[in-house]
Amino acid sequence: MTLEGANTILIDKYYIEEPYYYKDIDGEIKEGGKWYFIDAEKFLEEEVLRKEEVLRAIDSSASPQNDIALPSGAGLCYSGMGIMFEVDGQRYPMTETNRQTLEEAVRSGKEISWIWSKTLSLKQDGPATPSIEVRYLDTKARVIPDLQLTITR
Repeated sequence: MTLEGANTILIDKYYIEEPYYYKDIDGEIKEGGKWYFIDAEKFLEEEVLRKEEVLRAIDSSASPQNDIALPSGAGLCYSGMGIMFEVDGQRYPMTETNRQTLEEAVRSGKEISWIWSKTLSLKQDGPATPSIEVRYLDTKARVIPDLQLTITR
């Protein structure tokens, strides 16, 4: 995406214009023009953590299908019962045992796909519907603090 394209998205979807009020020396409230903001929380939730796409994927879990493909992309990371990641055509449950495999894939820039499996969730004594955390990792496979989303169905 170009910088111009990114700015267009920011302005079209996340730009907030609010009136600025102040109290003058006589104690009267007056309007002093406009303040302009970007709704950063909404931007991070929708564009980075891709909340709407994740919800659409999870809502499809009501169907009889067993495996649900979750939105994938650089930095996205999921955890919860039934979560698996796929690297080089090999699937791994998202467990502490497979943490090193995930971290190596992230550091090397490999494509990682994410899946929620009803069968795996039930084997792990989890629910028949997804309950997951969406996080974002940096290029060294470290979780970026305060950038997370919890979704329960």
